[in-house]
Amino acid sequence: MLLIKNIVFVPLQINPSDPDLKLCINDIEINREKIQLYTGFLVNYAIPLLPGFPEILLRLAVKSNFTADLVEDDEVSSRLIFILNARFQNVKQSGKTYRGAEPPDKSWFGIAKKNAEHFGYDRRILDALYLIAGDNNW
Repeated sequence: MLLIKNIVFVPLQINPSDPDLKLCINDIEINREKIQLYTGFLVNYAIPLLPGFPEILLRLAVKSNFTADLVEDDEVSSRLIFILNARFQNVKQSGKTYRGAEPPDKSWFGIAKKNAEHFGYDRRILDALYLIAGDNNW
């Protein structure tokens, strides 16, 4: 899903009679109904381009570009990919760790939990990732 989530930036031709009318993620209005419609169009466009990928995987990959409040409750993998993508974009390799400090991932998940509503993260997933990062000393 991480590899194909950026398909949303491909200009999508909605109307075959008007080739100049193209749509991508930056052009849609952000609400649940428009996201469902856009996701349906994009999945139908991507199925012939990516044979062998299940439709549900493509749908979840597209929805992983949206915040948790815009994604359905049963699409947890999209919410997880949204959080992991944000974490991967903020990774900074530090040379040495200070004694008594939290590991970088645990610290990031802890701060993300406090700001979950602002960034659109799912707090329950962040709680689980925070505990996992603490147990595994990430």
